[in-house]
Amino acid sequence: MDKNERKQLRRAAQLQRLAEALEAPSTGAAPTLSPLGVTGAQIAGPKQASSLAQDGIRRAAANGTAGTGRPVSTLFGAAKQNAMEAIIGGGTIANGGGGRAAAGKALRSAGRSAAASSLAATTALVLCDVAMQVGPALTTALVRAEMDVRAAARADRDRGDAEA
Repeated sequence: MDKNERKQLRRAAQLQRLAEALEAPSTGAAPTLSPLGVTGAQIAGPKQASSLAQDGIRRAAANGTAGTGRPVSTLFGAAKQNAMEAIIGGGTIANGGGGRAAAGKALRSAGRSAAASSLAATTALVLCDVAMQVGPALTTALVRAEMDVRAAARADRDRGDAEA
């Protein structure tokens, strides 16, 4: 059996074993611990993650100091709102920051980053879950296919030895 014949045999055996693994009924074995089941509920959705990030920034700004030097917590109404927006925007324009105008952009940027992180985490968990469900059957099928190929090569070699 030459190298190409062995490759073709390996492909055929892998396809056959994979088809068998996919068609086989469930063994009723205990389900594996799914990452989605364990941590999926703890990951905020994109919209919630965005809101949480923006709220956290606003709370941090409420503990800051206004451009006048007064703590924001001592201000009320529009003065407090304006001071918080200036802090979020990187400080007052007079102090070299972006001022209130930059606050919206900073909040949107934080919200988008949090939403993207949430989506990435959810995607990773889904992929881990799929790998845990499909992986064992796939690995078993590939090992069995390799065993079939080796058995066929051994039988071919034994047949050649018997003829000689």
